[in-house]
Amino acid sequence: MRLWEMGGAFPIDSGVVNRGEQRARIAYLDGIRALAIVAVLGVHWAYPYTGIGRGGYVGVDIFFVLSGFIITKILWASRGQRTYKEFISGRVRRLYPALLGVVIIVTPLAILTGATTAGQSLLGAALSVLQVNSLVRGLDLASADPFGVTWSLSAEWIFYLLWPAVVLFAVRASRQRLAVLAGIAALSLYGISLLTTTSFFYYGPTSRGSQLLVGAAIALVVHGRGEERVGRARYIATVGAPLAIAFIAAWTLIGPPAHSDLYRFVGFPLVTVAAAFLVLSGEASSHAPAVRLLSVAPAATLGRSSYSLYLWHTAPLVLLDKDAIPLPPVVLAGIAVAVAVLMTWLSYTFLEKPFMRTRTPAIVERSSGEPSPRR
Repeated sequence: MRLWEMGGAFPIDSGVVNRGEQRARIAYLDGIRALAIVAVLGVHWAYPYTGIGRGGYVGVDIFFVLSGFIITKILWASRGQRTYKEFISGRVRRLYPALLGVVIIVTPLAILTGATTAGQSLLGAALSVLQVNSLVRGLDLASADPFGVTWSLSAEWIFYLLWPAVVLFAVRASRQRLAVLAGIAALSLYGISLLTTTSFFYYGPTSRGSQLLVGAAIALVVHGRGEERVGRARYIATVGAPLAIAFIAAWTLIGPPAHSDLYRFVGFPLVTVAAAFLVLSGEASSHAPAVRLLSVAPAATLGRSSYSLYLWHTAPLVLLDKDAIPLPPVVLAGIAVAVAVLMTWLSYTFLEKPFMRTRTPAIVERSSGEPSPRR
């Protein structure tokens, strides 16, 4: 089992990090994923039918910060033990089976049902598989329906191709210097993004790269620090995390449209900071109320399947076009949700889990910062 096929093949030194703490931290990160996907479901499942949940697009902001954190933790822990090529091939094995599953199933169904034209479906499939959807949508060049949600995957893939090269090849660089570099790059990319169009700001790789690098900077700052050291800032967990959750929930329910200036100048940076607080909270204390709330079994279970759910949550809505089928919208929505849940379970069970094998990640390391020996 390779380190980045899920989260790591390094066993935990039980003398430093006990199994209970390990499970708690993993469950908490899954809980953050659950919070993010619930927000996304709000904008795509609830808002079209109830008018509530318009701001749920901020779920992807959380995903980006969390992804930058986890990937960088893994990369730093594996320096000298894994190559750039192994990292990329591991990401392909981890992410592509579920992606190809939804593309192979939905493309012909979209054509047969008339939900999209054959050309549009094939174009959307190609843009998704080639991981260029972020640039194409950002530049308003084409629509990727019925796979529009894959824009976020392509933005993340740009990070996968560039950032690991910096971390893995800069073997003499200190962790602190890389953290500063990530922070400066994040601020620079955000500033550049503000000069672009609203579409490019939302879909493009520059703004999303800034969020990924925020997560990366956090990972480098806290790497190797035990809870007793990070916990000097326990107010992050006890005060910051509940406020972050409340802010994300409020924005999800009543937030402005995704392409508004209020989101660009206010929502985007604040949600990024909120996501950073959530990530830091799990490092600072495994017993804080917000951490324990997001670590409960239902949240962790939802978070583990969030990738497949994200891939499938809009496809049934596209296929069951409420204007083309003579059924009440609420009935169609219920059918679409049921189909999405079923396909999520199938995708997670047969296209994700076989490529995970283990839930023991490198994100829980020794307090010295050195990884344990390989199995």
